[in-house]
Amino acid sequence: MLDGKLVSLRELEAHDLDQLFLWDEKEDMYLFKGRYRFASQEDLKDNFIGYSFSQKIFIISSNQTPIGLASYWDENHKNRTCEFYARVYDKSVDPQLYLTESLNLLIKFLFTSENLSKIYTHISDPLDAIKQVLEKLGFIKEGTLREHRFVKGQYVDTQVYGQLVSKNNRVKA
Repeated sequence: MLDGKLVSLRELEAHDLDQLFLWDEKEDMYLFKGRYRFASQEDLKDNFIGYSFSQKIFIISSNQTPIGLASYWDENHKNRTCEFYARVYDKSVDPQLYLTESLNLLIKFLFTSENLSKIYTHISDPLDAIKQVLEKLGFIKEGTLREHRFVKGQYVDTQVYGQLVSKNNRVKA
């Protein structure tokens, strides 16, 4: 478990899947987009072990209450890189505040415990709350992948943000 003042990050467990489906009913969850599609809640539960093996998924909690998700995947041990993402789904909390602390915890973990040299993320929604947090934490916009994702009936650009461990001086313990 990764603990901060406002939030804690703990690994996703099978008993958390019901909460994920509640969030997914309100808005599409990033975990269920792309290559991982499940026919039903039971399908996900039946395939949970294989699904969680391909990426590390954390529940973001505040006062023991789940409020969002953080995850990383495509960890490349040779290049010491991975892709990550985080999102607060609880509409009763300030996403900027909770994402900032969640990302600080995740970034510190990735650079220290996982010994990575670079982390990056892809953002396709210009209104995504994570975008401002990334800039605040010193991430660099590395480029734009034009018409990279098909969202709501149209192709949209995707922004790539990254941070190098050598430039990481904003992560707080």
